[in-house]
Amino acid sequence: MKRRLHFLNRDPEGVTVLKLHGSMTWALIPEGKRLVDPDAVIWLSDKRIASTRDFGPYNLWDALDEPPFIVRPILGKQPLAEPFLTNLWQEAFNALVEAESVTVVGYSAPLDDPQARTLLSTLNVRARLRRLRYWLIDPDPSVAARCFTQVSPAIDYSQDYFSTEHIPSP
Repeated sequence: MKRRLHFLNRDPEGVTVLKLHGSMTWALIPEGKRLVDPDAVIWLSDKRIASTRDFGPYNLWDALDEPPFIVRPILGKQPLAEPFLTNLWQEAFNALVEAESVTVVGYSAPLDDPQARTLLSTLNVRARLRRLRYWLIDPDPSVAARCFTQVSPAIDYSQDYFSTEHIPSP
């Protein structure tokens, strides 16, 4: 049985995916711009940030003539999409506090992203307090080296690209 993926809210029966830096599948809809079919997308934030229904990037962004909503690694991300990102980061913190396992996919741990590194370092503290499984999936071994150094040495690393096969069984 496949586990459902949840992109907006946590569900104990599924796998929660929190995209803290935005996504290639998201767009910030400019003030005053309207979509021809607003039901064709998933609204992540009060009619400002939208995602494709299947979370795959395709013609929506070409039709909007807007770039994907990606927030570069900076110290304070909140002003860029307040309160959407503030709520997302709070949800990430709450999820990490309660998680039994965490999988990090495609995060390169850049030096200029202390906010994300601080958030992820809570995993190191949690792993010492009780058994917490922490996986990193990335094809670049230098990413693993940075995460071992900056986040936690107790990471199970898979040198691979993410696929649904990496989703833990219930």
